[in-house]
Amino acid sequence: MERKGIPEFVNREREIKELKELLSGRPNLVYFLYGPINSGKTALLTKVFEELSDDYRVFYVNFRGFEGGYRKFTRVFFELGDKTLWEKIKSNMPVVAAAVEYVERIAKKVNTSIELPAEVIRMLQIGDDDDDHEKIDVFHYLERVMERFVERDKRPVFVLDEMQILKGELNAAGQPLLGRLFNFMVRLTKERHLCHCLCATSDCLFIENVYSNARLEGRVRYLLIDDLAQEEAFNMYNNFGFEKKSFIWDYIGGKIGDMVILYEWKKQGYEEEKSLEEMLKSDLGKLRMIEGDIFERHGKEGEELWGFLKNFKDFNVRYADLRKEKRYLSFWIEENVLFYNPAEGTVRPQSRLIQRAIEELF
Repeated sequence: MERKGIPEFVNREREIKELKELLSGRPNLVYFLYGPINSGKTALLTKVFEELSDDYRVFYVNFRGFEGGYRKFTRVFFELGDKTLWEKIKSNMPVVAAAVEYVERIAKKVNTSIELPAEVIRMLQIGDDDDDHEKIDVFHYLERVMERFVERDKRPVFVLDEMQILKGELNAAGQPLLGRLFNFMVRLTKERHLCHCLCATSDCLFIENVYSNARLEGRVRYLLIDDLAQEEAFNMYNNFGFEKKSFIWDYIGGKIGDMVILYEWKKQGYEEEKSLEEMLKSDLGKLRMIEGDIFERHGKEGEELWGFLKNFKDFNVRYADLRKEKRYLSFWIEENVLFYNPAEGTVRPQSRLIQRAIEELF
């Protein structure tokens, strides 16, 4: 049977409409886009960016691959630009103003970084032990950039993806970097109404911690990007050329990432049942590897960590007791086995395949 190609985008008209509506209004809140792994968060953002009008200026930063440290943090935002154009601008104005003008001139509708000459990037990279107060604070500079776009009747949007990568102990000038980053976004939105700010992650316990530690009450809103409902999932199955829809649903449900994996197995000539069995074996192997690591690293406490998964043998969704269970939840969420929904206070396996693997192991 001829296989169809991987669909370019999943039909999420409701989510697209909601995001476009909030981006059309006045910036007031920081938005957390959250959901289980491989639910299509980044694809949704990309689709929305494509459909925005040309008066938007989107700055999309993905922290995947970020290794830590304030200097490396600033380099995530910036890349080297055209020195010739920079020299022409700098000759007519102070350095900071010139840098802002430079960005305003060359920014596209969607930018994966802010292009700057090397000398300006060096000025922005003040470290924890750096006493050179002549250098520019990265957050102050970014605020100036957003001001410039608003003055030019543009609509700036600041997007941070894979936010959970930043949950290590990062500091800038003695202050927690995460706290500074979120306070900066609150200033851009709720205080100055300059720029829409979106943060995407699949580690929602991380969001909960940030919410508490950065004192974000009344300053943020949660937007869930979940796996597809059954009707939408069946439509996607058709797009992939899948045949045994009810059978497939019992294994992978509306998990877009698992649909792609199943499609790749079928391209290799495997029948759907065999493909799903192999996918389940993979998740079983993952859990068994974690089991071995738990008992090797945690000793007796490992029994409690491992046994916590039994809570998900017979039912898929349960309320999370963060007072008693936070250390267990943190472990399994970081392992991408469990998904925590901070808006509902519930926890569940990241996928139907993981649910099946837990059932088999216990």
